[in-house]
Amino acid sequence: MNILTPWAKASCSPPGERRWACLTRQALGDGMLDAAMLARYEGLVRHPKLQSEAWYKAQLEKIHAALDEIERQADILEALPLEIGTLTLGCALGYLDFRFPELDWRRDHPQAERWFAKFDHQPAMAATRPHV
Repeated sequence: MNILTPWAKASCSPPGERRWACLTRQALGDGMLDAAMLARYEGLVRHPKLQSEAWYKAQLEKIHAALDEIERQADILEALPLEIGTLTLGCALGYLDFRFPELDWRRDHPQAERWFAKFDHQPAMAATRPHV
């Protein structure tokens, strides 16, 4: 982030106290993506004899905890401009749609679903959506 232009710095990471909330959202999204990728690799890459169901489930618990927090923050997210925290959360939810459709995260997180539906309509999201 430090190499971005002044405009990008201001847009992606706001100054002052808002910066810490923004970076906290980014960390939440990063953590959810980390857990999702680890769970995916466990079933896809790791040798079946070495796979751990308990470890896989622990990663899914982290994903669900992050989804619960996004649900709690959904009203706040709707009021925010595009910034690195909202970008990270939106990308994480998009990744769940792509790689974990069986989680059906929208079922138990209607407020997060509402926010993501708006976020997902941005041109950058449409342009980078995986084609399956």
